[in-house]
Amino acid sequence: MLRQPSQTTVTSVLLGIASFAVYVGMYFVRKPITALDYQGVEISGLSFKVAVVVAQILGYTASKFIGIKSVSSTNAERRSVMIVILTASAIGFLLVFALSSPVIGLVAMFLNGMSLGLIWGLLFAFVEGRNSTDMIGIFLSTSFILASGAAKSVTVYLTSVVDVPNSWAPLLTSFCAVPLIGFGLWLLNRLPPPSEEERHSRSIRRAMSGEDRAAMLRKMSLTIVPLTLLYVVLTVYRDTRDSFMVDIFHELRLPADPALFARLEIVVTVIVLAILVFVALIKQHRNAVRTQLLLLLSSAVLVGVSSVLFYKNSITPEAWMVLTGVSTYIAYIPFNSMLFERLIALYQLEGTVGFLMYFADSFGYLASCTLYISASFFDTSIDWTGVFLRTGQIYVVAAPILLFIAFIGLRRVLWGTDV
Repeated sequence: MLRQPSQTTVTSVLLGIASFAVYVGMYFVRKPITALDYQGVEISGLSFKVAVVVAQILGYTASKFIGIKSVSSTNAERRSVMIVILTASAIGFLLVFALSSPVIGLVAMFLNGMSLGLIWGLLFAFVEGRNSTDMIGIFLSTSFILASGAAKSVTVYLTSVVDVPNSWAPLLTSFCAVPLIGFGLWLLNRLPPPSEEERHSRSIRRAMSGEDRAAMLRKMSLTIVPLTLLYVVLTVYRDTRDSFMVDIFHELRLPADPALFARLEIVVTVIVLAILVFVALIKQHRNAVRTQLLLLLSSAVLVGVSSVLFYKNSITPEAWMVLTGVSTYIAYIPFNSMLFERLIALYQLEGTVGFLMYFADSFGYLASCTLYISASFFDTSIDWTGVFLRTGQIYVVAAPILLFIAFIGLRRVLWGTDV
């Protein structure tokens, strides 16, 4: 006789589907701009493509600093309404981008990024504090990889096959988000909150006051500071790959086939999922954190090895992109959906993952902006392949040092009674 799935299992599956739909939709609003090719177009001597990406990331960065307070203090009743307002605003700014001059377009992309940057924290609040949070978080976080490639493929198809002007392609691509986000939010609001057993195991997740945020940082400072610094370097590396993959392929004289980006990122997604599902199945929070720290170190090793192989022409550019994608996301996804979740449960703190994520994210995106702006103003013909390789070198060197410091901060909670 077949065993019927439990209510908790059904809830977890539906949470995964609903949250995935919402965040995939968000990427159809955020990422189309990175697939456009504005070769020869400049604004005040600066590449318009770089200016647009920087403007959007500046807005995204601003939202992360805003989100440290606003996301962690938002109660459950307001989350869905805020996601709808923020998404509609971001799509509206894409319309402004299509209709306006380049200068106004940059302002529109800044506001587009600011609107979208708050959605992750609001969405993850539906998911955190559950026994299945890690598994749902992995499933949700694969949208970083899969949706980014899909959004680029749709945009490249619109511009290269349908012959849609560059200025209008992001808006048309963003329309894919409407049914996805609508369905996801409809389902999320019909699912139950964490059970009593989950609240006991994972600690209570609630809106945080300023005093709550300060207390959490004080208790976890020796751990959070080095992990945030590591996340800063990782974010720069990841964002360079994600935002300028099209440009890197142009520099390597590879064709920008509309299906290429999605195909490569599907391969990355499958490999990353196979690795991270194993980590998510670890029940003890202490063992899970140990494994995730080891995974972060493995990520840096793989970045170094793959970059050396590519530099020596031992692997193809496509294989290099797959390896860098795997090495990036086996570290980046745990930061966004697993590591902070487990740390809060391990320390038995009441609060929200959104606070720690936005604390780390704000500095990560600020570093990305600094890189892009510096490279743009001091080098008019940016070699994005070289930038990508150099940021990888920094990550390879920094990761072991920062992980060792974090390990020292965690030594007491990692070796105690079973948790």
